[in-house]
Amino acid sequence: MKKLHMALMGGVIALASCATVEKTMTLNDIEGEWNIVEAGGETLDTSKSETKPFIGFDLKQGRVYGSSGCNRIMNTIDKNAKAGTIDLQHMASTMMACPDMETERKVLDALTKAKSYRKAGKNKVALCDAAGKQVVLLVRK
Repeated sequence: MKKLHMALMGGVIALASCATVEKTMTLNDIEGEWNIVEAGGETLDTSKSETKPFIGFDLKQGRVYGSSGCNRIMNTIDKNAKAGTIDLQHMASTMMACPDMETERKVLDALTKAKSYRKAGKNKVALCDAAGKQVVLLVRK
């Protein structure tokens, strides 16, 4: 009976660790450009936006770049950061006025809260706040 109990526990641990490994990502996994489709828990309506919000991670140059729906955004990225962690708190942006400043505000507010990232499905990444709550959903361009 003890052997069966130990075997079942081992199976549970193995399954749990597979789920964890599946969601573990490194900076290399997020390199490239991503569409920002959700921010602050809401699907973005970009029908009035100047450009579709997106973010790019260029590890070779150590930079983050993109668009918040109107303005260009930029930041540096710590290439030596612990896997799964990111800090976009000091995101810089151009300062043009646009018809859809609502999307702009949602994207910038959500990005500044991002402290970690994890896999959120095929070709999807979730940026999460300090509590682990998803604040941005990215879909590979």
